[in-house]
Amino acid sequence: MSIEKIQKAKDLYTKAMVSFCAVICWIILLINVFQVLFRYLFKIGFVFTEDVTVIGMLWIMSVGISIGTLHHEHMMINVIDSIVSPKVLDVIKFIVDIILVFFGIGMVYFGRLSLVANRGFTQSMLGFDESFRYLPVVVGGVLQFFAGIECVLEQLQKWSLEKKESKK
Repeated sequence: MSIEKIQKAKDLYTKAMVSFCAVICWIILLINVFQVLFRYLFKIGFVFTEDVTVIGMLWIMSVGISIGTLHHEHMMINVIDSIVSPKVLDVIKFIVDIILVFFGIGMVYFGRLSLVANRGFTQSMLGFDESFRYLPVVVGGVLQFFAGIECVLEQLQKWSLEKKESKK
């Protein structure tokens, strides 16, 4: 697969996930605005707003991790860019991407453990199973794993192309 096709796929994925997160943000905002208005104007409070907000934020964070990985907007410190050469920076990014692949695996593993451990408990005002809170961690881990793999493969392809061009 060419680098241009990979970039188009990353852009499409990013737009879809950012749109998903934006919808969740709007839902959280609207629910909380109505909560405040109803509480102060009509002295009526809604008990479910905290649950919706927490679940929404969990989904936003879980999806956002993979977007940060795809665009290398994560654990990197911008000062490093000005200190090291581009080749060294590529190696650092490659190592970080490999670490983030394992981070995704860890999210899936520990998210699943938490999901199973909390199955059957109901503490929310909406009455959903408490294990539902850990589903975003598992999904986010899967997305993180694939984002990390994509970055690793993209860097390997870049190095392969650079090696071919240097031999010419």
